[in-house]
Amino acid sequence: MKRLMAWGVLVVGLGTGCATTPPKPSVHAYPARGQSAEQMSRDETHCEAWAKQQTGYDPVADTAKGAGVGTLLGGALGAGGGAAVGAASGGSVGRGAATGAVVGGVVGGVAGGAYKYSKSKEGYDRAYAACMSGRGYTTGAGAAPAPAPAPVAVAPPPPPPVVVAAAPPPVIVQPVPVAVAPPPVVVAAPRRVHVPPGHYPPPGYCRVWHPGRPPGHQPKPFPCQHPVAVPAGAFILYNGTAWDRDYDWQAHARREPGSVPSVIVEMSVRR
Repeated sequence: MKRLMAWGVLVVGLGTGCATTPPKPSVHAYPARGQSAEQMSRDETHCEAWAKQQTGYDPVADTAKGAGVGTLLGGALGAGGGAAVGAASGGSVGRGAATGAVVGGVVGGVAGGAYKYSKSKEGYDRAYAACMSGRGYTTGAGAAPAPAPAPVAVAPPPPPPVVVAAAPPPVIVQPVPVAVAPPPVVVAAPRRVHVPPGHYPPPGYCRVWHPGRPPGHQPKPFPCQHPVAVPAGAFILYNGTAWDRDYDWQAHARREPGSVPSVIVEMSVRR
């Protein structure tokens, strides 16, 4: 009888602990986004509280309710069984009934709290599953890791377009017009120019004179035998006379021999 009482006390302790521990939802969840164990524990606690708030279902109260019903039924059956055992063993019927009531109440309480579920429990599970799904978990009775996505076939990039360069347009070379200088102006009579006294060169020298240029800016005299290019529009000062460079003194000398110095004729030829 002492052994029987000891087993009864042990079962009572176990039954009490099971009755006060809140049952976990019947929905399995798998961390589809690679959540850590600590994160998953926090999410489970939050979703259990959220499911309780949404459904009004309290797993602890429901378990205690089931345990109470089981205790009453188990106690009644255990008392009868204990009395029978006590009577059969020759002991006290009352003592056996008391012992049976304790053991039967504990066993019945555990059984009633563990297996009696109602429709509110199903709603609680559904709310819990919705919460866990929203936090990135795969839920269901057979939740398993999400299959790896199928490889996406990526088509190779198209080849670069072939650019065919068009032939350059033909280069049309326009002929450069040849500028033909107009024939020299033929002066019917030589021009005249005033040269201030003292600016004619000494004998044997010539001097180029530019009309309209100040005397101090005129070229210096040079020996007449030196070949000098006389620009157009200028005069040649020689022997006190200003000879027009643009006049054809060679033709004049042919018309009037001896009227033009040979120095002027030669310069006229070289112009």
